[in-house]
Amino acid sequence: MEQRDGHGQLLPIAVSTPLELNCLNCKIEFNFNVPAGGGYPTNVSAKSSGISKQQENQYKSTFSRGWAFPGCSHKGKARGFQRERRAFNA
Repeated sequence: MEQRDGHGQLLPIAVSTPLELNCLNCKIEFNFNVPAGGGYPTNVSAKSSGISKQQENQYKSTFSRGWAFPGCSHKGKARGFQRERRAFNA
């Protein structure tokens, strides 16, 4: 069963590495897929402002390896999620 926050973002089932933006006025947004059965995000892309491309890539790597999301079943068949969005602001 999926759970979403008040902004419609899919909530993770596990976070082994929290994402903390170390800047005064920056943001990063990830777009990603979740495989059938759940797990770590795939096809992750990022858009950011207020951080360098190197920092963006580090955050993208942290998000890809440290956040796991639930899968979903529909009519008895496991399915994932496509084009999910998760945004962080500082």
